[in-house]
Amino acid sequence: MKTKLLTLLMLFGLFSPLSVYGDNVPTKGEWHDDYYRSVTPAPPTVSIDGNLLSIHFIDALDDLTVQVVNEQGAILYNEVVSGEAGECVSISLDQAGTGCFYLVLEHRLGQLTGDFIIQNN
Repeated sequence: MKTKLLTLLMLFGLFSPLSVYGDNVPTKGEWHDDYYRSVTPAPPTVSIDGNLLSIHFIDALDDLTVQVVNEQGAILYNEVVSGEAGECVSISLDQAGTGCFYLVLEHRLGQLTGDFIIQNN
């Protein structure tokens, strides 16, 4: 019985996704719409791990504009992304270099902003 249980647990662990998160990027702003006719989806969370920015969708979300700006105001990344619930979209910032960067997430439900630092490893 113990062998079957151990085998079952090992198979479950093998097929369950492993999520590795970097440092959270705190965001501020408003995320709701009084005229939205269904349950308002939760805002995505963002993390940074080295030069990899990850957007974690808690609920499914379409047409999220992601913008990354450096300290001089140059736009380094500006794309529209969509994701299913539980999905993670990763954005490589290898060409960004080091320094302080600003993040803007725009959607019809609102706008979230945050900042993060990329340092030499």
